Amino acid sequence: LKGDYPVLMGALWGFGVETATHAIRLMMSGVFDAYPKLDIILGHLGETIPFALWRLDWAIRHFTGKSNFADIFRERFYVTTSGNFSQPALTCSLMELGVDRILFSVDWPYSSNVEAVRFKRAV
Repeated sequence: LKGDYPVLMGALWGFGVETATHAIRLMMSGVFDAYPKLDIILGHLGETIPFALWRLDWAIRHFTGKSNFADIFRERFYVTTSGNFSQPALTCSLMELGVDRILFSVDWPYSSNVEAVRFKRAV
């Protein structure tokens, strides 16, 4: 895969998948019980976690018995708009997390600051 599609290994896809996987592992590890004031900010509207939150919550509950996965994400994570200026993705994030958990951000130099501001004004 890397030889055929090297662009997928970096910021385009690989970074988001690895970041989301790390966030999921943190949620399952008990770190938020050990550090009750810890909050984490994820970029790119949550690295696809809001879109997959129901499925993740169901599967983790079904296979591990842990029943608070979605609650941990909703209560301990913030997401930013950096590098994801999609109205449907923002709507999903709003529906899963609420407006108080979404932060405006740009993704310079990977995304245009002008595009980020245009997106914010449009929403």
